[in-house]
Amino acid sequence: QTHSPVRSAAMGASGSADDLDDDDDGDEHKTWLLTPVFCVLVLTAGVVAGVVRALRADGSDRCAGVPLPRCSCLTSRWAVRCAAWCALIAGLVGLCMAGRRFVLGWQARVPPYLLSLMLATYALLGAAPLLTVLGLRSGGRGASEGHRAFRQAARAALMGGLAAGLATEVLCNAGETEMIVSHEWREGCATLGASCGLLLLGLYAAQAEQSGMRMEAPWALRRCGRTPPTLAWGS
Repeated sequence: QTHSPVRSAAMGASGSADDLDDDDDGDEHKTWLLTPVFCVLVLTAGVVAGVVRALRADGSDRCAGVPLPRCSCLTSRWAVRCAAWCALIAGLVGLCMAGRRFVLGWQARVPPYLLSLMLATYALLGAAPLLTVLGLRSGGRGASEGHRAFRQAARAALMGGLAAGLATEVLCNAGETEMIVSHEWREGCATLGASCGLLLLGLYAAQAEQSGMRMEAPWALRRCGRTPPTLAWGS
């Protein structure tokens, strides 16, 4: 079967465009993969800064004969906050990248349970902010019981979506071969699982930073000569 020169040129142009898109996707994916490494470096630096600050608070200027550095810019709280924001942003970007992979490989043959877990991941993660908005509306109307119920449902949806995303990656890598799952879906499942892990890291870091602020609030009030408020049982 022969092709006309115009059709051959069109096929060559489309192939070149696909190759350029694949190269751009590969560069974006490599850049995105550096986010966990950056989070590890920032958190490790925060650990070192926290240990140095604790030793200085105990009155030590040296550790094993080495003088302790003075650095007021880098603190453990700053490191946790920076890692939380980076992980949350990278997790959201990774969800979009994984969704694009799934769309590109939508016509490929996929095991039903992988398809169900992928759909459940995006459905539950999308339902979490919607339930949060409904809870805020209930709280604004004075329905405290409905507000708490919507908040619990939003948390359950968020945790369920993250668990489904991690399960998608595990089952795709451990339970299926390349002959059953296409290349696009394998990359999408890997990106989806990593994105859910980054979101979980970001949420945990944000919660840890918030709880640290709550713990330091009474000390700040006492330092200013004020008595921190106390909560009665059952309030």
